[in-house]
Amino acid sequence: AFGPAYAYSAIHLLYGSKWSQTEMPSVLSWYSFFLLTMAVNGITEAFTHASASPAQMRRRALALFPVTALYLSFACLLAPVLGLKALIAANCINMMLRSALSLRHAARVFAAVPPPSPPLSSSAAHSPSPSIPP
Repeated sequence: AFGPAYAYSAIHLLYGSKWSQTEMPSVLSWYSFFLLTMAVNGITEAFTHASASPAQMRRRALALFPVTALYLSFACLLAPVLGLKALIAANCINMMLRSALSLRHAARVFAAVPPPSPPLSSSAAHSPSPSIPP
């Protein structure tokens, strides 16, 4: 939340006007968004690694090949337009695609979980408990 808003101030205070007058504040601003996508990806991939079978992990590894190809393509295509920010943008896209794969796995895992049983009716919850004979 604070990264994009204070990127210029942070660069200016820490490194002076030599760096704050370049594209570094903008790059730092983009990088703070990348940290968010990386955090979400870390959480979703941790769940996938904890809950997937070895066969599912092999399928996931194969699914990551096209994601890597897309990452490289985006980095090359965006570089002339965005400069340094192209690598950060491509990494953000990469992290979002990886998170999408992990979320798809999570959806399948939770779809297999039976729904919880319905709560007791209000009359059953307030009925006196049966007495236990001595």
